[in-house]
Amino acid sequence: MRREFLLVHGMSHGGWAWDLLRRCLERDGHRVVAPAGPGARAVADAAIQAELSRAILVGHSMAGLVIPAVAARDAAVTPPRGAEYAARLGVTPIDLDCAHNPMLSAVEELADVLLGL
Repeated sequence: MRREFLLVHGMSHGGWAWDLLRRCLERDGHRVVAPAGPGARAVADAAIQAELSRAILVGHSMAGLVIPAVAARDAAVTPPRGAEYAARLGVTPIDLDCAHNPMLSAVEELADVLLGL
């Protein structure tokens, strides 16, 4: 099943922060949008421009503050089963049995976690 992912970067980062995960997800046939701009408005605008219909929101660091605002703005990026997704928000290096940042050292595992949602 082809999925849509809206990857939201943390403070002092840009869409480039998701390049490794983006390649991993796109290689498996999924659609990925990783906006460069900061803030809920920029992220929501990117989702609208990309014509996302049921995107899974994924955030890193300060994006945890942006994602709820984006979900409140646009039903197209609101997860259909929000409670199940909320339980997954805390993916950490410990969750992935990794001693490093999962965005850098366990990209394949992080992709597997996201695809398991």
